Amino acid sequence: MKREFIFDFAPDGTVLFAAYCLRTDSWHDYLAFMTDAECSIAVGDLRNSNRFLRAALICLFGHIEGVVNEIHKQKKLPKTRKLSDRINNVEQEAKKCSHVPFINFNLEKTLRDLIAHPGICKTFSQKQTEETILDQNSVFEHLSIANLRKFERQINIWLDQVCVNLKVLRFTDTNKHCEDAIDFLKGLGASKTSEI
Repeated sequence: MKREFIFDFAPDGTVLFAAYCLRTDSWHDYLAFMTDAECSIAVGDLRNSNRFLRAALICLFGHIEGVVNEIHKQKKLPKTRKLSDRINNVEQEAKKCSHVPFINFNLEKTLRDLIAHPGICKTFSQKQTEETILDQNSVFEHLSIANLRKFERQINIWLDQVCVNLKVLRFTDTNKHCEDAIDFLKGLGASKTSEI
């Protein structure tokens, strides 16, 4: 597995290490933005709450896509351009090992697309017979703390299950990677190292 590090030297010569994983950080970013949104709502700051909710949704999809892409890479699944196709590939592969809960996040994906591409309209259907056109106003109508927390619970269950079934880690322990790098350098005789 390829590991990514940032290192720097402090004025006293100490080597400073930081390991990073965008897939993992996106999850933590999502949680931080949700906390910010909840705090903003608590003080009646709707503008900031909306801002944090939009950022949270983008980060949540960053995490979802990162996990799905990692599974695709590790399991050498067929390359596809669309996220929905990659998710379907992962789900089918995971179902070969054990049950995978049903997940439908068409609304959340549509809202993400509207945020990422301001000014577009998207056709959305909850049932096969009902189609609705969603636009930028739909983001403000449908994106809420309650809706995102509900989606978070559903996607957590789905991601955890496909990762367990396929034996792929959902999160990278970047602190452990830093500790391993520091131990390695100490083994080479380095005396001043620390984690940032």
